[in-house]
Parts: sequence; C-alpha cells; structure tokens
Amino acid sequence: MINYQVYDRPSDIDNFPVITWALINKYSIKEGDSLLDIGGASGEFLDIINTVVRPIRGTVWEPDEECIKLGRKKHPEFQFIHGEFPLKPRMTEKYDVVLMESLFPLFSNWKQTVLEMVKLSRRVVSFQALFREQGTTVDDDQRSFFYYMDTGERVSQVILNIYEFLSFLCLEEVRAKAIYVVGEYQIDEDRREDILEKMREIRKQGKSLDGSEFVFDFAMHSFRGVPWYDVFNAQVYIEVFDENENPKRMGGIGKENEDKYPDYDFFRPIIKVIIDQKTFLEIKDDKMTVNARCFLNNPMFIGKLQCPKHSL
Repeated sequence: MINYQVYDRPSDIDNFPVITWALINKYSIKEGDSLLDIGGASGEFLDIINTVVRPIRGTVWEPDEECIKLGRKKHPEFQFIHGEFPLKPRMTEKYDVVLMESLFPLFSNWKQTVLEMVKLSRRVVSFQALFREQGTTVDDDQRSFFYYMDTGERVSQVILNIYEFLSFLCLEEVRAKAIYVVGEYQIDEDRREDILEKMREIRKQGKSLDGSEFVFDFAMHSFRGVPWYDVFNAQVYIEVFDENENPKRMGGIGKENEDKYPDYDFFRPIIKVIIDQKTFLEIKDDKMTVNARCFLNNPMFIGKLQCPKHSL
C-alpha cells in the first residue's frame, strides 16, 4: 500500500497552522498532556507537537498496519493502537485532546463518529471536515466519494451543511461548552476575483454566461456530490464539559421570558464560525452576529440588494 508512503512524509509545524495555533494558544497544551490522534498514520503530527510545542503523552490510533509498524520503529515514545475506529469493545481510557484530521470526511456515520470522539475526550475534540453553506448534507459513499489509495476501496467524502452540523453539536450528549469552526473555500481569493472579472467581461461583450466556458488547470481525483467551489475545508474545535459538569439543556420558553422563571437555566454553547478570515456566524452572550452576505441569496432579499463589487 502507498498509504504509509504518502502520510509518512517530512513536515513541520507550518504545515498545520490553524490547529497548532489553537493547541498552543487557545487550549494551552501543557507538558505531559495526553493526546490521541485518530488516523495519525506513523505519528508525524504528534511528533511535531512533542518536539516543537512541548512534550506530550501521545497515542496514535491507525487502521493501516504498515503505518503502525513504521510508527513504532520511528517513535517508540508513543503508544500505537491498531484497528478500525471505534474499537470494539470500546476503549475506557480518556485523553485531554482527541484529534482526527483528514480521516473524518471518510465516515458516513459522522454523527456517531463525533460522539465516539467526545466520549474519549476530557477537554477538547478537534478534526478537519468539509462543509457547504447551502443544500443538505451529503453523507453516503455513492454520491460523494473517492477510491482510497491503492486499496480500491470506495470511501465517503462527507460534505456537511454547516447549520445541520452546528445543530447536532448542540445535543446535550456532545457536552459542548464552545464550538469553533475555522475554514476557507477551496477556491482562493485571486482565482475567485479572476472568475468574476471574466464574467463581467462576458457581460460587457453582450454574451450569454451559459454559453461561455471556464478552463482550469487541475482536475480532482475525488467524486464529490457538491461542486468544489461550493465546499470549504475547516478545522473544528469542540471544547467539552467534564461529564460531571455538563449542564442540563433547557429551552422552549423564549429568551424574553427567562426573567419570569429564575430557576429555569437556559444553556447554549458558544458558537463561532470563521470562513476566509471573516466571521460567518457567532453566538455568544445572548447575541448573534451573522455575516451580511448570508442574506444575498435569501428569498426575502433576492432582487432587493446588489453588491457593487460583484455586480454582473
């Protein structure tokens, strides 16, 4: 298999800017903290944290036996667990931080995967995921998939509706104290502006957009049920309550009525979603912030608003 050859590659902390920033600054990984990396191949990412950030107790959970063999040879300081996630019978050990990077979109049963990671975590769960702003979640391996390395196995490329995802994370059993999503679209700003400029030029020439074509210098090996330009990659952080401190979720009376029922303790996790370095959604301290562009394609506003920069 080429799996271990692909993922056991030289890398450094700059290859993981978002997650390492969060682990260093926001969640203050301390010396001796326990980290579990699910799908961590031969342990290269944990090695970066262990050598560049601060010493940790690292555990890698990996289904590929070749990666496990290589990891045990290169990083004897880590523990390696071989098997599919989740293991059966379920593990009882808990970790300060539970990580799952590029493996997460391969799980069609993404909700159960999140719940299993939460059960293993004392403080933080972090993973990479694929999202869309509009349209439903695509979560089966017959609509959005790729063939995994040289195994010939077809695996999911789950693309989550961001609102469906956030709603799920607010379930009491997820134990979320705070939810942070930091992502960016797969089309960068320069390419986006280039496309918009070409579209404006087509309109200036009096041509029809549906009769014009755009040619790109790449082709994806994934077969995704959502156009690539509608998908954004994101790092997800769930700060979890201790199981004994997880508050009972209450609601249903409306915030305006809470003062009438002082013993009625309404709880909502802090939520913040950043896309392309801009706040997309934030819910904190009884206030909600929504990026204005979210209204541009809303039926209530279509035809009533124009964006001068992107006007065609």
